[in-house]
Amino acid sequence: MAIPLLAAAWLAAFAVVGALSGPWWLVGAWCGLLLPVGAITRGRGGAILLGAAAVTALAGGWRFSEWQERPLPGLAAYTGQAVLAEGLIDSEADPGRTTARFRLRVERVAGPGGAWLPIDGKLILTLNQYAELLPGDRVRVRGTIEAPEPIGGFDYGSYLLQRGITGTMLFPVIEREDNFTWSLDRAAAVARNRLERALDRSLPEPESSLAAGIAFGRDGGMSREVVDDFRESGLAHIVAVSGANVAVVAAMAFWLATRVMRRQLAIVPAALVVAAYVVTAGPSASVTRAGLMAGIYLVGLAIGHPQAGLAALGAAAIGMTAIQPGAATDVGFQLSMAATAGLFAFAPWLRSALSTIAQRTGALALIPPGLIEVFALSLAATAATTPIVWTTFGRISLVGPFV
Repeated sequence: MAIPLLAAAWLAAFAVVGALSGPWWLVGAWCGLLLPVGAITRGRGGAILLGAAAVTALAGGWRFSEWQERPLPGLAAYTGQAVLAEGLIDSEADPGRTTARFRLRVERVAGPGGAWLPIDGKLILTLNQYAELLPGDRVRVRGTIEAPEPIGGFDYGSYLLQRGITGTMLFPVIEREDNFTWSLDRAAAVARNRLERALDRSLPEPESSLAAGIAFGRDGGMSREVVDDFRESGLAHIVAVSGANVAVVAAMAFWLATRVMRRQLAIVPAALVVAAYVVTAGPSASVTRAGLMAGIYLVGLAIGHPQAGLAALGAAAIGMTAIQPGAATDVGFQLSMAATAGLFAFAPWLRSALSTIAQRTGALALIPPGLIEVFALSLAATAATTPIVWTTFGRISLVGPFV
């Protein structure tokens, strides 16, 4: 329980600083004040553990506070100005009804006299829906950098700034250069484009767009009505690149592998399937984190101690947020961490309870093999993520786990 406790202290410090605007040392001080309690109830070991938690909380609070107070990207100084900028496309198209949006990592801007000045920062480019750009494409754009407008009560500008994006540029004059930078993101984007075209040739609409959404998060071709139906039924994660997709793939692959081999060996094909899906869905931060969490869970199952995975999960949470503190503010990170923790903590108990209920009611013989396992995993992940879903999106689906 030592590492999960340290991870809880670390993340609690992040939450106090980020969500409550508290001082970075507050959680560490709380843990320090509890030292006598630990010594009385658990002896020397309890005091040492709480002391380590206090130090971890102090380090976490300081790290997140330092990240929050980092200087703004240099591109922020050009907000409201017309500029000529050059950089690399940093994302695939985010399609709208008649537009497509791309993230541009700006490397330099034209200063007075036309001299190029190196700079850091990112922009959101809004282009026409037929723009064909890939991650790594080098482009030159001319337009006005605008401050992002709030969306309802949501501070969209602060959300973007946490990700290094200082502004937006609406329909700029754009020129794509011949050279590009190769990356895994670019290779995955090319593969997804080919897969999407293959689905278009093989399936009619709306089945083609639905298949693309389920397989690798390409839901741009789906109608607004269908997207709303998925949200209301609690299945929006199925057609978005999220930890839930990876969790479903991992669970199905592991279950199928256990039909033909021992559990200790089933981790290998299941892990390979998860890795293939992560590459296909796109090696974004949220999908990569979800793949790592699925790998940790599979290892826990293989060694016969799934609860022991909480220690690995805690270590992964500390490591990832120490390297990139902003990951803690990402809803995808929060959901994948919570879902995986729920699988470790709740799934074994739920599986046992459901099996007992089915046995006592005489329904066990009628239930297909593996159904209780899948339902327990679904309930565990749903129970763990519901608070985050409710506070972030303002609604939950009661039928989601059953669906």
